[in-house]
Amino acid sequence: MPRGQLVEGLTGGAFEASAAELTEGAIFQQGAAPPDLIVLYIAVARASHSVRSLVRLSATPDAPFVVVSVIDDEEIERQAIAMGALAYLVRPVDARQCIPMINTAIARADDLRRLRESESNLAIALQESRAASVAVGVLMERLRLDRDGALKILRQQARNRREHMREIAEELLQSIEHLNTFTSATPRTGSKS
Repeated sequence: MPRGQLVEGLTGGAFEASAAELTEGAIFQQGAAPPDLIVLYIAVARASHSVRSLVRLSATPDAPFVVVSVIDDEEIERQAIAMGALAYLVRPVDARQCIPMINTAIARADDLRRLRESESNLAIALQESRAASVAVGVLMERLRLDRDGALKILRQQARNRREHMREIAEELLQSIEHLNTFTSATPRTGSKS
């Protein structure tokens, strides 16, 4: 089934589909929203170009893709999967047969996108938590408070200044680091200079 027939079959299957060449440096049309899924069609005559396209697609996390190939080659299949292809089909395939696979691939791409967002949010939360924990420890030591008392002061400062607790904690830690540069640069009492 040629690429044009695949596009027609998918459009008839309730998808908005179009055919485009993956030119050097271009994954989707400039200014357009990224597609839900890219179907990379590998033809024998353009196999090396298609493998380069796989490399570009794998470097673009917002470009989930599946491969439809005329080449039944395990090495290309392994490369495609290693580079993030959500599926690899070998022609002949019928567009109607592709529809369940495409629906599944779109769902998995959405799952992966949500996982990346969760991972990013967790990393931010961990960083915020780390800064707040260190700031609480500093306040406990310097002000001779228990953990709850130090945390209460940090929260109160955040409320008073209408800032996030992480920002207050980071500011406190930066101030202490700055102060420590002065104390490490001054001679100690009783030392010979």
